[in-house]
Amino acid sequence: MNWRTLMSIGCLLVSLLSYTNKMQDSGNTGMLTVAINGLSNEKGSVLVSLFDNKQDFPKEASRAVRREKLEIAGGTASITFKDVPYGTYAVAILHDENDNLKMDFNVLGIPKEGYGFSNNAKGSLGPPSFEKAAVILNNSKKTIRIRMRYFL
Repeated sequence: MNWRTLMSIGCLLVSLLSYTNKMQDSGNTGMLTVAINGLSNEKGSVLVSLFDNKQDFPKEASRAVRREKLEIAGGTASITFKDVPYGTYAVAILHDENDNLKMDFNVLGIPKEGYGFSNNAKGSLGPPSFEKAAVILNNSKKTIRIRMRYFL
């Protein structure tokens, strides 16, 4: 690649990042509904975390922009986050069967509780990247559906 091509690509990336930031700073807000299915039982609760950056997703739930604890009914749960600024987000979900507010693992490090991510994104040997799970909220209403996954 020559210098001119690299500069063009760089300008394009800066423009795209600027556009995303302008969407978040525009003052427009919407509702983001998260519909969860495939819960294996009705024990405990479902923890839903909404993230707006890759640095915290999904491991720093305390830094999520929104967090909710939901009851389970009939193998499903849902939440509508209101007044969410337009922008790019990722959702992480935990079926906290013992209500200890954290993911439990077996001795091999395999999750003992169900989990899920927006876009039903999968990671390899760990959680997916923010980019794989990213959803864009750019209108007044958006619904995403997440199917729970269980290893055990």
